[in-house]
Amino acid sequence: GLGALFLAGATLENTLVALGCTVLAGFFLAPFWGLLAALVLPPLALYPLYRLARLVDGVNGDFLGAAVVLGELAAGLGLVLAL
Repeated sequence: GLGALFLAGATLENTLVALGCTVLAGFFLAPFWGLLAALVLPPLALYPLYRLARLVDGVNGDFLGAAVVLGELAAGLGLVLAL
């Protein structure tokens, strides 16, 4: 399904480009603590989901959707806490 297409495009190179664009935009648009929190909180929030996916030996669309929502919430929380 769409999850397989998403994972196929989630290469290290694409991930690093997306991270670089995010950091560059955040550097100009957010306070330092907001950017730092937005970079630290999402990986911490997503790690348990990653472990669960490894435990059940697979990822489906539900995992990917949850990862997107959880990452967005964690980044937003970091920015709100910094303001």
